[in-house]
Amino acid sequence: MGNSMGDKPSRHSSFHDADTYTNRGKITIATLTPKETVLIWFDENMDSEPVETKRTLSQITDQVVFYTSQKLFLDYTRSIPNQTKSIVLIVSGACARDILKECHSLQHINSVYIYCMIRDRYISLMAEYNKVKGIHNELEDLKISLIEEITRSIIARPMIVQSTVAQSTIAPSSFYTLKQNYNRNLTRESASFIWFQLLRNILFKMPTKIYRTNEAKQALLTRCRSYFATDEAQLKNINEFEEKYRPENAIREYTKEGFLYKIINQALRTEDVQLLYAFRYYIVDLWLSLVELSNIFKTSSRATTAADQTILVYRGLISTKDELDKLKINLKDSDLLAPNGFISTSLRRDVAETFADINNERQNDTKVKIIHEIKINLRLKSIVLADISGLSAIDNEAEILIGVGATFKLDEIEERKNDNGTDIYWLIKMHATDEGEHIAQEYIDYERKESCGNNETIVFGRLLINMGEYRKAIDYFITLLPSSNRKSVNNDNNDKMFEDLFPSSSEEENNQRAIIYFSLGDAYVSVGDVDRALRYLEESRLYYDLLNNNYGIANTLVRSASAYISQQQYDLARDNYTQAIELYRQLEHQELNIACCLNGLGDVYADSSTKDYGKAANYYKEAYDIRKKLLTDLHPEIAMSFYNMGRLCYLRGDDNHAAKYLYEALKRKEKIFLPYHQSIACNLHCMGKVYHRQGDYIRASTCLYRALECYTQTLGSNHPDVLNLGNDIGKVISAANRKIKKT
Repeated sequence: MGNSMGDKPSRHSSFHDADTYTNRGKITIATLTPKETVLIWFDENMDSEPVETKRTLSQITDQVVFYTSQKLFLDYTRSIPNQTKSIVLIVSGACARDILKECHSLQHINSVYIYCMIRDRYISLMAEYNKVKGIHNELEDLKISLIEEITRSIIARPMIVQSTVAQSTIAPSSFYTLKQNYNRNLTRESASFIWFQLLRNILFKMPTKIYRTNEAKQALLTRCRSYFATDEAQLKNINEFEEKYRPENAIREYTKEGFLYKIINQALRTEDVQLLYAFRYYIVDLWLSLVELSNIFKTSSRATTAADQTILVYRGLISTKDELDKLKINLKDSDLLAPNGFISTSLRRDVAETFADINNERQNDTKVKIIHEIKINLRLKSIVLADISGLSAIDNEAEILIGVGATFKLDEIEERKNDNGTDIYWLIKMHATDEGEHIAQEYIDYERKESCGNNETIVFGRLLINMGEYRKAIDYFITLLPSSNRKSVNNDNNDKMFEDLFPSSSEEENNQRAIIYFSLGDAYVSVGDVDRALRYLEESRLYYDLLNNNYGIANTLVRSASAYISQQQYDLARDNYTQAIELYRQLEHQELNIACCLNGLGDVYADSSTKDYGKAANYYKEAYDIRKKLLTDLHPEIAMSFYNMGRLCYLRGDDNHAAKYLYEALKRKEKIFLPYHQSIACNLHCMGKVYHRQGDYIRASTCLYRALECYTQTLGSNHPDVLNLGNDIGKVISAANRKIKKT
């Protein structure tokens, strides 16, 4: 929705070179800040509908400046003293690279947003310039990001509940922290680690007729050319790859650190399933080559003659003091560490020292020099590693490449000086372990027992849903559907995976189809596409009927009930929950699923037009009592019960108790879920409404904008929850401005 700006076909009209647009008739959120935040939109070819664009941007802040002259724009931005203004910049895709080269280093430019027609064309700029916070092709999506960005500079966020892990951005070389047990609920870190374990297994088992096809090759080339559309050198490399690539060259291509290296590592860091699948033509070759070389390396004379069949490898890097402090905590807590992708190491310590810039006396207050010394027992089956020095595009590094899914445990962290005592660095000793694989296997076994059968391909998709990565899950499960059943879902990278990945047994195939359709329905409910969700859930129900699978039927009834609540069809929701309870009671050990249904019935009575808060409270309490008996305190369903009780108190007008319950829910959710999980957003949204009604506009704004930050990661701009949140933000801003006027 909305009008797109930027690199459009020519239908532009002229603006004045600098046109400052202010809206003095109302006080907008910019009034709340003593340091002025200025929104600048630069485009040499302004959109032909400037009035609407100005009106849209003026809803965000009353200080908006438009430039069509690059000279005047640069003169203005360079003339601003650093302490007086904070600039949020919007540029068109066509001029983005030139503008970033000129002004990215200016301290008062806080962030840059690119507004264009073809998003993929400019994604590489986000890796090159850290101030590029977003790339948008829809005005409404851009508006949401700008509101969030400007408000972040306006309101100092109070400490509600936020772990340092949630606030950090994982760098390409960093590690996930993994607790040494699995108790049904996934933390944000363990979920990401298990994701890599499953990815590894799927790559290893993918049939040749899925990844070694011309269609797969063209999908990879199309993505690469779109990604590097403005980089002539990389386009030349892509053409060369198309003509000359052979599977036996996969590792050498990776070590070139060119276009494949960049995109694959970005996909791994962001856990982008669709992008990884689009690159299956190459990434499976890379993985299989590494596995083959790993087997050779582990049985080589070098390996077998090593003491206890162990080797030492080294990795040098420059990191932050915050990351070092986290590692010290990990050492104290005996946590496991898991890299978020492939990791390059060397048998030579001097190579690692070069990468860590040791012996260079320059010091930095925020950066630290680190050497990882990693001890690896080559008998560990879970560790895939190989000496690729003979294949590497870079000579003399004695490179050992470690595959996805490795796990390590810290042994020692000590401060050291170089040989002549002029430079300080940190030596971090660790060893490889199989413990992470065991944790992942516990999760896989649990999911198989619950619903997924013996197919890790399904478990992988269910993990994405459990992580709150609903759109990634949809993209993934669509690739698993038979091509005749994809139901007009736009996905240009689908092959006939289903027939190749699943057994041909009719009963087993029907069971897998039922799970896939259920999972698609489950994910579509979460992103607000309720009509499509119900269609998939109905198809899942039909397959479960064929199989006489009451457990599966009950699950589809429960998820359909959630969809009906979204449609305000409360009678249908109540009937579904009631039927599901009857089916669950015919089976053993279904107390937690029954609690879920009771919780849903509480939602029905809390939200329907004939509200009965007393019945809702009884159902919520009954669900909580069951959960409390069977689950640990730090479990998603316990957090859900606290949230529902808090929300009910809010609906009843009991704000003090509402704030208490919602705080307890949020405290648990932030220890359990990924940082942008939808459940955290719902919690923050409700807390914001409570604080608003209490007149605490700073806390209300903080909660609501954090909720918006979460929603923009998982939901589209048209999702009902996003629209409702936008309305609530507007109400808080209006109330805050009225309060400011009175003072």
